[in-house]
Amino acid sequence: MAKPFVKWVGGKSQLIPEITQRLPEYIKKGMPYIYVEPFSGSAAFALHLLDSEHPPSAIILNDINSDLVNLYKVVKSYPHELLAYLKTLQAEYDELDDKEAKQPYYYAKREAFNTREADNIKHAGLFIFLNRAGFNGLYRVNSKNKFNVPIGSYKKPNFVFEDTILQASKVLTNVEIYNQSYEDTLRHLEQSNKSNLPAFFYFDPPYKPLSESSSFTSYSKDSFDDEDQERLKSFCDLLDKKGYQWLLSNSDTTNLDANNTYFDTLYSNYKIDRVQANRSINSKGSKRGQINELLIRNYSNMDSVTNLNNLYQNEHFEKFVNTLNIKGILQYDYFVNWAKVLNNIEPIEKELNLLNTAVGKENIEKILFDIFKSYPNTIKAIPFLLAIRDKSVDILIDKTNYIHKNFNFRQTEFSKNDIDSLVDFVMQSGLGELIKSKQIKSLPDYCTGVEVGLDSNGRKNRGGTQMEQLVESFVAIFCHDNNLGYLAQANAKKIKDTWNIELKVDKSSRIIDFVIYREQDKKLFFIEVNFYNGGGSKLKSTATEYIEMSRFWKDQDVEFIWVTDGKGWIGTQNPLRDYFERQNLLINIDMIQNGYLEKVICN
Repeated sequence: MAKPFVKWVGGKSQLIPEITQRLPEYIKKGMPYIYVEPFSGSAAFALHLLDSEHPPSAIILNDINSDLVNLYKVVKSYPHELLAYLKTLQAEYDELDDKEAKQPYYYAKREAFNTREADNIKHAGLFIFLNRAGFNGLYRVNSKNKFNVPIGSYKKPNFVFEDTILQASKVLTNVEIYNQSYEDTLRHLEQSNKSNLPAFFYFDPPYKPLSESSSFTSYSKDSFDDEDQERLKSFCDLLDKKGYQWLLSNSDTTNLDANNTYFDTLYSNYKIDRVQANRSINSKGSKRGQINELLIRNYSNMDSVTNLNNLYQNEHFEKFVNTLNIKGILQYDYFVNWAKVLNNIEPIEKELNLLNTAVGKENIEKILFDIFKSYPNTIKAIPFLLAIRDKSVDILIDKTNYIHKNFNFRQTEFSKNDIDSLVDFVMQSGLGELIKSKQIKSLPDYCTGVEVGLDSNGRKNRGGTQMEQLVESFVAIFCHDNNLGYLAQANAKKIKDTWNIELKVDKSSRIIDFVIYREQDKKLFFIEVNFYNGGGSKLKSTATEYIEMSRFWKDQDVEFIWVTDGKGWIGTQNPLRDYFERQNLLINIDMIQNGYLEKVICN
């Protein structure tokens, strides 16, 4: 097993089980991915992954400490030469009898290290020597980048750990190692990731000190203060926006002060876990004990959803795209809501018949005037005949002076001037000439056609309703067969009333298309559905909205499932992939038919 070859303050060997438990599902399932560690330190977790059953397809290690990065590169490429030099140091140090005799040797080597004039192999050897012989395994430099840790009290420190160095060298063979800013790792990743593999970042930055006396953050000549912590958070936000998963460890400032919620506030929109760790470095043994550390991540642990082997593979996304429904889901009642059309005409049917007496008449203006004067209610039919829903309209009658005239079709009393103006309106709009020309025989029939045309605007909503009805036909049978509860068109109150589960909502009006309830572990699954026959910006905005929605619900331990379909997605795949690569559940109609709900919810 590959292990760290340096002691390091905040090394993560003891937290490996906790971090492993929180890895994204695609890593746990052995899928290809790239691992990026921008603050490598002892690289304990990277070495663990490299020597695991399913190592990453590629690894990028980086650290701002040039001495440490030199050591990595020497271990990677010149392990035997390094071991030979370490054996020389070991023999020379062991010949010295006690600490008093060893001190001149230690400080001479420290001075040689600080000159940085030795070749890379000897400089790496001096690093290990100082790391093992120095006080408590500290690595600390001053503002001039001078290593200033005093000699330790070890009687016979070991500098030659051959198996560890050789094993590390073996697993580091194909690892990219950089000595740059942590932000540069994104550039290296995007330049090298030609296969578009998912990438996972693990951040182990210099910890925020719990007190002034516990500050050991000077691993380089530049300190890492609160401004740097906040800059790192902004970088994490960028990664999140780009769809990369990341996990970050840091100190828990509430250990000494329950009110000091620095990281809880800074990372409030991400998931934060507190785990126990042993304090391994302290000048007083009495202060070495259990404290909390933070593990912060931008994804939810998917352990509650089992058997997702097929849901985090490129094959799954390809299957989704290849099985999109291109014929549509139109049913007979999609085209016209006849009940609505007839209901809209019925209140003005009498008025339409009265106006129908003007059809084909030459003196159309006089006839319209007489009808409007004798039967004022006929005026309210004018908007219907012109295919508008407004009760009044403002017409620009003087473009030069920008003067408008208002026509109110719903007022109860009309003067002679009002009626003259309305007749003029009908004639100017062209409707009067149409009635006069006999091109239409029946105004009630004409108005029915107008209403049918206006009703076509409702087809978008009917398409969404038909998708919901189609999905519900599967959900209802699935829940019945598996003894699961479900609600359609549910809000937080309905969920509370039905299953006594309290949820916070992002919008008071939020309605979930379908909610499935698994009683044995009181688990909720939210399903949103839609169908797109055409492309456009709406598809991208929906995917963006659902990314945020999925995160919002997963933070409350609710699994979010997006069921979408339609040929509109064939030419708009980038928003879908962005949603999918954030470990969000994505299913189409074909997948529901082939048991994907059961894979997600029941297995």
